[in-house]
Amino acid sequence: MSAENKQKETVTEMSASERTIRAFGPLGIGLLLDLVDLATFGAIGFYAGPIVGGLLGWWLATVYRFGILGQCVIILLTAVYLMFPATELLPLATIVLALIKFADKKRVKN
Repeated sequence: MSAENKQKETVTEMSASERTIRAFGPLGIGLLLDLVDLATFGAIGFYAGPIVGGLLGWWLATVYRFGILGQCVIILLTAVYLMFPATELLPLATIVLALIKFADKKRVKN
């Protein structure tokens, strides 16, 4: 291939806040979801869980720029997760988001 056929890649340096969100964001969001799940223990979680979970899911989907379908799925999953009983003592969100971050092999191209 000639040099003209190769695409030019530009590399931009990420700010400290962007690097922090990329590195610790999934784990932090998982911890936040699990802490809110613990705070909405019992009957409170059945009523407040979908509202708080939907808001946290919307924030998560906005931060990571999911598409419309991805936003709807994330909002639904977080709302249901915070609504279900007996998930308070299981750090499922932290575990799942940490495994997703660990399995991510893509490099960031700007």
